[in-house]
Amino acid sequence: MQALAQPFPVSVSDSSEDMLIAYAKVIKDEPLEYGFAFDRNGHLLRSMKGGRTKIRFGHRDLFTLSQSVFMHNHPNHSSFSLPDMHAACMLNMLAMIAVTPTMLFCMTPPDDAPYFTRAHYRDIARCYTIRANLLPLSERVQLRDALWDAVAQDLNMRYRRVPID
Repeated sequence: MQALAQPFPVSVSDSSEDMLIAYAKVIKDEPLEYGFAFDRNGHLLRSMKGGRTKIRFGHRDLFTLSQSVFMHNHPNHSSFSLPDMHAACMLNMLAMIAVTPTMLFCMTPPDDAPYFTRAHYRDIARCYTIRANLLPLSERVQLRDALWDAVAQDLNMRYRRVPID
């Protein structure tokens, strides 16, 4: 089983990494979006079920998601979306994780910040938009992973990909 290369802002034990991969395997092939919120030590706080393209957060979810690590699947097989990063920043998440049938993507805040903030979103959205507009229209959806890799490098965020067995 592949280790996550420290997806959490703090060190987690090998058993927490294994547990995170196990949760990813549960949702990776689902046709609807499912999400899990974890605390900084990898303990499950809440699970959520959404629709084909998004998870609507209820009032109680908002409190749980603040300063959490949020993992969710993408049935469309893409890495992050700009709305994913908006949620991460508005809810001060520790990390955002997207899961596809073959890959786990993890983004953590820029410049060793303890969590994403609203101020980060302005820079993320601006950088993403500029980088996306530099790509030919035919490549904007196909190269989303490469686009996020470039944004992460531009803004000193940590972006990791982990193959799922």
